[in-house]
Amino acid sequence: MWKLFKNMGKKMMSLILCGGFGTRHNNGVNKPLTKYKGIPIVEHLVRHLLNTNNEVYILTNDLNYKNFLYLKTKYDVDIINNGVNKFEKKKGAIGDIQYFLKNREVNNLIVLASDTYFGLEDITSLTLSEEPALLAREHNNSEYLRRHGIIEVDEEGYIISFEEKPKEPRTNLVAYMAYKFNRNCVDDIRRYEDNKDDGGTLIERLIKNYKIRAIKANDVHEI
Repeated sequence: MWKLFKNMGKKMMSLILCGGFGTRHNNGVNKPLTKYKGIPIVEHLVRHLLNTNNEVYILTNDLNYKNFLYLKTKYDVDIINNGVNKFEKKKGAIGDIQYFLKNREVNNLIVLASDTYFGLEDITSLTLSEEPALLAREHNNSEYLRRHGIIEVDEEGYIISFEEKPKEPRTNLVAYMAYKFNRNCVDDIRRYEDNKDDGGTLIERLIKNYKIRAIKANDVHEI
């Protein structure tokens, strides 16, 4: 079911989505800047992406842009301001991906949510995939499953169905917003016009036209 890739590919673009407004936290700290193992989650992701030969871009909103600038002083990254300064005007995950893609030539793209930690081995497996893929893992807590995107896979590990936050999950396989897209997927995303705040609907659409592999995640921490 799972596939681990062993050959390092050429450098590609990676995008960490930090465009949210942290409305689920009341401690005044942006969710991506919440510390895990002593450093912000987004910084872990930056390190892992750089260690796997990725160009790293961090996309955030106008309100929180200044909070991420410190990363440029420590790492070879670009911080992108999407210009949004109010929650009501947020672009959503898909809208932010499209904003990044505008006027950029992109062949392969890694996309990560910034509120979930993934270990270096997981990021490596995703980066080295020779085909579109996402990170997923099995979970046996029914309440947890109902709060996430759930996938079914075939015998070869390709996704055959996706359902966002189902009341009655078909499987115990959770899909995370940790994606790798090829050029065809990227071009399809550019044309996407539906619910741009739901990254899961993107996968639901893409699996109709492309084979997307589920890669087993072993080291995941959500905030």
